[in-house]
Amino acid sequence: MTVGTLVEASGEAIRIDTSSLRRLSVRPPIPEYVRQLWQRRFFMQADASAKAFRTPRDVWMGKVWLVISPLIDAMMYAVIFGLLVRTSNGIENFPGYVVLGVTFFQIFQKYITDGNDLVKKQQNLIKSFMFPRAALVFSQSLKLFYATIVPLLVAIIFTLATQWKEPLNWTIVFIVPLFFLAHIFGTGIMFIVARVTAFYPDSEIIFRLGQRFWFYSSGIFFSVERFVQQPVIQTIMMNNPGYQFLAAARNSVMYGELPTLPLWGPVAAWSIGTFIFGFVFFWRAEERYVTVK
Repeated sequence: MTVGTLVEASGEAIRIDTSSLRRLSVRPPIPEYVRQLWQRRFFMQADASAKAFRTPRDVWMGKVWLVISPLIDAMMYAVIFGLLVRTSNGIENFPGYVVLGVTFFQIFQKYITDGNDLVKKQQNLIKSFMFPRAALVFSQSLKLFYATIVPLLVAIIFTLATQWKEPLNWTIVFIVPLFFLAHIFGTGIMFIVARVTAFYPDSEIIFRLGQRFWFYSSGIFFSVERFVQQPVIQTIMMNNPGYQFLAAARNSVMYGELPTLPLWGPVAAWSIGTFIFGFVFFWRAEERYVTVK
């Protein structure tokens, strides 16, 4: 039994049992931390589903923009890079190639964007209640999971429509596990971004710049085959996780190719490895999030 001493104004000491008291904002061991997260799974799910399809009230077309907005963005890139920059050489069905690539890669962009200042934006909640802070990331991740289903379906339908003369390949079913892996990978990224931007505000700018560079260097608008005469650059490109995800998605939807270990192995490794590292990295600063200003 832990005993504490309380001294009254009269000078008389009173002994009290403090064994049932515990520190606030303490970092629990990972097994206990995971158990606490599991207990709050219904809250995270409800919070995510409520926010996933929210649109501004003054927008006339409402939720229609959730469908057409990513499609317009992708088509704009297709026109700029296909007609003006002419990176479409050697790529069949370039519009579908770009639309599918842009829409799928936007999953990762959203995780970086939503992870920026996530802890700081939720300071009122963090300082008011005791809960595992990773719940904030998981809730945001579930929101993105729900919100990106429809745009990806639209991109897949558009891609198939632009190559309607080609038979529908059954390998399209592999887009489902790839979609899950993309969100596992993105959640790991969000854990990292959320912790770093919580304590180093200037890093938000670095993440935004890095996100743009990653976007334009992941083979969204061109084929990696154009670097066949530059093997070093081609190797770097092919080991880029962004490119690997997009290649797996296009192989499944457009080209009817079965998953191969040289491609899907790194995709799975990036997803699981980034998630585990990001979760542990975020958990290690659990006690400090309440002090973020």
